[in-house]
Amino acid sequence: MSRKPVSLNIIKSLLANSGNKCAFPGCNHIIVNEDHKLVGELCHIEAYSPNGARYNPRHTIEERNSYDNLVFLCHKHHNETHDLKYTVAVLKKMKLEHEGNYSENPYTIDMSIFYKIMSQNTEYWNEVAYINEFENQLVEQKYEINTELSQTELIESIREDLNSLEILTVMLQNSDLTISTDIIDFLNENKLSSIKDDDKEEVQNLFSNRNWEIHNIGVSNWMLSISMKLMQLEIKCMQNELLLNPSNKLLKHKIQKLEDELKEIAKTIGIVD
Repeated sequence: MSRKPVSLNIIKSLLANSGNKCAFPGCNHIIVNEDHKLVGELCHIEAYSPNGARYNPRHTIEERNSYDNLVFLCHKHHNETHDLKYTVAVLKKMKLEHEGNYSENPYTIDMSIFYKIMSQNTEYWNEVAYINEFENQLVEQKYEINTELSQTELIESIREDLNSLEILTVMLQNSDLTISTDIIDFLNENKLSSIKDDDKEEVQNLFSNRNWEIHNIGVSNWMLSISMKLMQLEIKCMQNELLLNPSNKLLKHKIQKLEDELKEIAKTIGIVD
């Protein structure tokens, strides 16, 4: 199921009270730039998703998307505040103090440009989730596309996938380094001084295919996961850019092309098993 969008009235209020600046103390990074592009990030204090920082399972969706649980930060400080030393109390105090600086001079923006595009974006991700869930016939082999992940969550998930891929690479490297020793150990365990001609093919297959699953299943599936999340991240980044720059026809064309491609992929994508 796709993530429920934040109310546009709440976004409008958050922007107005942000002074168009990141709420992190001492940071002057703007939220909307001079070209009307959204360059900041709307962040949950208590995470929307279970794997996010400070997730509160007792919260309803409405509470997660409430004004009190949201704050605008720059990308750098959004990542930094995922550290749990930034507790809920610390972040709410940070937000309150930041908004106090702009209570008499709120930032204003024409929010009408958000309505149509955000509605289209929400409809699109709901459609991708539906296609992946109900039109993909692979069942157990189906790759689950999580359309709820935010940009920051996608980045973190890609990092985790890359770490797993690195672990597999190290395993393969170690396997290559020990193959000579492993062959000698095999001969000793089987009390063989050499391999007979009739057995050479069997022994060769034994060692040449010992990492078959890592090569053909493990690596392939992690690469699939990374490529899919990168595609989602690319679409979400461009959708955010279009949000405050709706007249960019080239950007619209690029987004449409990628969105169509992902919908087609959602119908057939599956993991290697």
